Amino acid sequence: MAPVKITDDYYLILEVQQTATLEAITKSYRRLALVLHPDRNPRSNATEAFQILGRAYETLKDSSQRRSYDLLYPGIKSRKSSTGNVPPQTQPEFSAKPSAQPSQSTPKPTQEDISDLAAIASLRKAKQEREAKWRTAAKGYDDAMFEIQREVAKLKKVIEDLESIRRAEEAEEAAAKSWSTWILSPLYKKPVDSDEEKARKANERLQRLHTKNFKERALDLKMVQLRKWQKELEDGRQTFAKANETDDRNIATYESRLLYRQARVRHERMQEEKFARERAQRAEEEKREKEQRERDRVNREEREKRQKAADDHWKKYQKELREEEERKNMARKAREEAQNRRNYDEFTANQQRRQGAQPKAASSSSAHFKPQTSHATPSTSGARTSNCLHGGWWPKVEAATPRGRLSCEECSAAYTYLLQCPGCKKKACASCQQKLKPVRNGRARTKPQQGNQQNKKQAKPHYDEDDYNDSFF
Repeated sequence: MAPVKITDDYYLILEVQQTATLEAITKSYRRLALVLHPDRNPRSNATEAFQILGRAYETLKDSSQRRSYDLLYPGIKSRKSSTGNVPPQTQPEFSAKPSAQPSQSTPKPTQEDISDLAAIASLRKAKQEREAKWRTAAKGYDDAMFEIQREVAKLKKVIEDLESIRRAEEAEEAAAKSWSTWILSPLYKKPVDSDEEKARKANERLQRLHTKNFKERALDLKMVQLRKWQKELEDGRQTFAKANETDDRNIATYESRLLYRQARVRHERMQEEKFARERAQRAEEEKREKEQRERDRVNREEREKRQKAADDHWKKYQKELREEEERKNMARKAREEAQNRRNYDEFTANQQRRQGAQPKAASSSSAHFKPQTSHATPSTSGARTSNCLHGGWWPKVEAATPRGRLSCEECSAAYTYLLQCPGCKKKACASCQQKLKPVRNGRARTKPQQGNQQNKKQAKPHYDEDDYNDSFF
């Protein structure tokens, strides 16, 4: 049996929500029935709209039919949302409220859902047909039993009347044969019935007896028929109840399967939405982490660039400072050397002026104080060092690096700076310089006891006090 296809949105027709109570549905139906009744509605489709309203109310007021319709309702809404425009037969023109937007989260019915819904509709249709047949049969039984019960009542009444007449006659005969009647018979003597009267009464009694027997036999037949119909009616009622119970169990089974699948679909959709939210959240977190790492990398590179630029600037600044210091040192050394040369030249000129009588000795002395050149041989340098008087101003010589050390050529001790002889360019510490310089002895200075025998035989020059003052010694 093909199921009845329902395509009308009954909740929309009655202008109620799906969760509306029976009272709200009834109230809305009564209000719309007054408006849509064909006698009050002049529209051409008034009869059709009123019939649709009645079907909607009949479906939703019955709890079992409403449950079945609620199972079909998501599919009806989804079909309406897919078609867009609602046909006139499913949404009458009297609807004053706008149609509700279909829920996007309503699951689409599967083939199994459609099959189960069709089976439920078929079972409900079979129940309705069975109920209609049972009502017709029960009404027939009720009418027949009512008639036979009325006949039984009539028979019982006739039998009861005959029985009462019989009891009255028996009472009358018994009274006539009693002792009181016999004693009072001389005083109250009744007339004696004739033979014809007695025969008539006997015939009447016999006729009443036959009538009673016939009525009792008819009553027994009627009672048998009545009990038979009552039994058939009870059996039919039990069969009807069992069939309905079986259909109700099958409908409950189909509905439970539908509800289980719908709950499973909702659960799966919720899980998918949850996983989608988690994936989106993880993607957002990864995006934020990636952006944060990129910002950290950019900041780190900027810091490294700034640090490198600062280091380069500092190195450049240090290099410029060192170059400036070297230039200053070189300029200072050049000034000191120039000053030493001037001092030496002045010292030599003073010596030659004071020793005009000894030009040769002065020339030899001048040779000893002549600055050493870088291309002098070791033997010549050693001879000049031995012949040098180590007089004049000794300039200060520092190490090339801040933590560098210079070794004294006399004691080999390491110092941060040394003093250099202006004549032989010998580098010595302050202590060794004091030893190497000529020592004042009266008005003359003696040369340190160094050199070979040839230097010892050489005549010692004579120095005045003014010589030392003039040479800044």
